[in-house]
Amino acid sequence: MIPTSRSAGEPRRNQLRDSIRPSGSEPESTPPVVAHVAQFGGDDLLPGARVHRSVDLLRFLMGVLCTAIVLAVSWVAHATTSGVEQDISRGTDHTPGFPISLVGFIAGAAVLVLSVAFAIERLVRRDDIRLTDGVLAAVLAYGVSLATDLWVTAAAPSAIRDALTRTLPTGGTTDPVHGYLASVLAYMTAVGLARRPRWRVALWAVLLLNASVALVGGYSTSLSLLITLLIGWSVAWSTVYVVGAPNVRPTSRSLLAGLRRAGFPRSPTAAAATESHWRTATQSTSPSSTENSRRTPSSTKPGTA
Repeated sequence: MIPTSRSAGEPRRNQLRDSIRPSGSEPESTPPVVAHVAQFGGDDLLPGARVHRSVDLLRFLMGVLCTAIVLAVSWVAHATTSGVEQDISRGTDHTPGFPISLVGFIAGAAVLVLSVAFAIERLVRRDDIRLTDGVLAAVLAYGVSLATDLWVTAAAPSAIRDALTRTLPTGGTTDPVHGYLASVLAYMTAVGLARRPRWRVALWAVLLLNASVALVGGYSTSLSLLITLLIGWSVAWSTVYVVGAPNVRPTSRSLLAGLRRAGFPRSPTAAAATESHWRTATQSTSPSSTENSRRTPSSTKPGTA
């Protein structure tokens, strides 16, 4: 019997027909890769809802170290810090009081407006988790500021007290730390300003305006303002590290839901099976396999029976 090319190409046609079967039908045997892919259907391999990053801890430690350095400088170099504050006081003695009061009122209102506007913007974008972290950081920063005020006025060395406070014309002394500025800085830093350059510029503009008014008006010292900013910055990053930064990575379930909406297979098993079948079909229809199928007929000469 003379073999023909039809009988030789029949297995290849059957293999190709099986490889392009409808998506609803299951394959006869599950390839090993399917069982491997099916293990990743859950969320066990993804991190939790919050991540404790070492960079946040490093920033907190840097803030504490800088605060300690400023306090040490104010204690050791008492004559230098006193001379700087006297120069600033003499330069601002002849400043009119009404413009300073007006600018101070505008600066205080700007702090309040900026904080509320930033909170509304975060709520509109449904970033309530970070907003809660910011409020917690603001409360903690205000508490640390009050504790620092009590320590400076009651138990700190006189050199540190003189460097962080000034005597008011009406009597009394200024606050060693401005709690409202530390709270605003901690609040907005904990919420996150890395990818928000406009908000970052607005924050520092408001803080510099308040610091200038407090310094020119005689309501603060330069070291006091520096300690205030360091406390707010340090408390913000310590809160972010302890509570944990929100994990913005999508879970595997959300990724699978997005793939299903885009028209991909409904499960990892079906996706792996489809990939395996189409790979087999591609190999069977490649030029090398077609050439081999043409050489499949027996070497029996056409004239023999």
